[in-house]
Amino acid sequence: MFLRLFHRASSDERGAAAVEFAIVVPVFLLVVFGMIDFTRAYYTQSAIAAAVREGARMAAVQVHPNDAASQLLVKQRVSNYVVPFGNAPIPLADISIQMLDDAGANCAAVDEWDCESVRVRVSNYVFNYFTPISRFANGGSMTNTITREAIFRFERNGAVDPVAPTAP
Repeated sequence: MFLRLFHRASSDERGAAAVEFAIVVPVFLLVVFGMIDFTRAYYTQSAIAAAVREGARMAAVQVHPNDAASQLLVKQRVSNYVVPFGNAPIPLADISIQMLDDAGANCAAVDEWDCESVRVRVSNYVFNYFTPISRFANGGSMTNTITREAIFRFERNGAVDPVAPTAP
């Protein structure tokens, strides 16, 4: 009788599904929520990288990229290019446009003709995670900062150098 009772208790699987469910669900949710936040972060980084490339492309063909009006147009182009996926748009204050010489140093604003390239940069864009699981993976923070830049050759847009001699 004892053997039959033991055999019946060991073959009873009514609670096994509940125990397996309790073990598997937290791991499954961890993976799903991690994928959601990782995908959003990767999308945001890619979108900002594409936006700074678009802004650098626009700034490279401006006649005077250091002009305040030209810089505002480039900043608006970069900000409008990114479609935020659950985050705030890029603030215009986080976007910078710089002219660079052939050594990569900043050019003077008054002498754009000596500049070889244009750099457009988004600095310290705050990315907010949705799920609390990402807080553990990110050292306890629910935010992360993203910085991206693009450098394009300054095309001078067909303008004539006022100092250079012209051919007869």
